[in-house]
Amino acid sequence: MQTRQSLYRFGVLGVAVFFCWGCSTPPPPIVPVKGTITLNDEPLPSVEVRFYPLHDELDGSFIASGVTDENGQFSLQCGGQSGACAWKHKVTVTEAPMPGEFRGQSGESQIKASQYIESLKNRPIPDKYGTLAQTPLTITVTEDQQTYDIKLSR
Repeated sequence: MQTRQSLYRFGVLGVAVFFCWGCSTPPPPIVPVKGTITLNDEPLPSVEVRFYPLHDELDGSFIASGVTDENGQFSLQCGGQSGACAWKHKVTVTEAPMPGEFRGQSGESQIKASQYIESLKNRPIPDKYGTLAQTPLTITVTEDQQTYDIKLSR
């Protein structure tokens, strides 16, 4: 009788494990996200914004990023899709990668790169916005909101 009960319990446990195998909550949906970044109420052009979801089960493929245009406007991309996952995020703002035509080791490339950097408006970006450890920025992306304006200050 004892053996039969043990086998029954083991069988019930096995069925439960089978049905829950691979069970985990699905990732949050990717929803459209756009906005404007300003520093001291002035547009911040040519910066990269990254949204890092604060979700233990999401890996780096769920980091959304975008680059601002000359008016400080951005649209995010996440894993090849337009937007970011609907979740709470830490947000960083850093210099965008330098355009290809200004990269290189030649003297001419270095002069062009220097001129490009000097032409960027509303600089420098305060360091506190550039790292996850220091950024004070958090944004909760929701399915019913698409626009998120980010206001930085010196």
